[in-house]
Amino acid sequence: MVDLDIALAILGTGSCAILYLSPIPSIIKAISTKDLQEISYTFLIMTHITPLTWIIYAIQSNNANLLIPNSLNSSIALIYILIYHYVDRSLLSFSFKYVPCVLVCYLLGFYLFSL
Repeated sequence: MVDLDIALAILGTGSCAILYLSPIPSIIKAISTKDLQEISYTFLIMTHITPLTWIIYAIQSNNANLLIPNSLNSSIALIYILIYHYVDRSLLSFSFKYVPCVLVCYLLGFYLFSL
């Protein structure tokens, strides 16, 4: 049974890695051409919000097995969003709009999980 658990953990981690690394070719093209047509901003936001919710749950449940990979995924997604705003020349907009939104999501998540 332990072998099945390890195999499923490897399969899950591998599939998440593929998902979070899949935008790399589009991002490289966007950087070189300065064209953001191929990158869905909604996808980038969702790839950041999804692991954030898991991070909140992992912290509340004291589960390092959820915290570590989702922290990595969240960091990768945040780097993608920063690159998007760098190419779009809107880093100032990012700092005033997106960062407070993420902080509110964190606080709301911690509040809801503490009920």
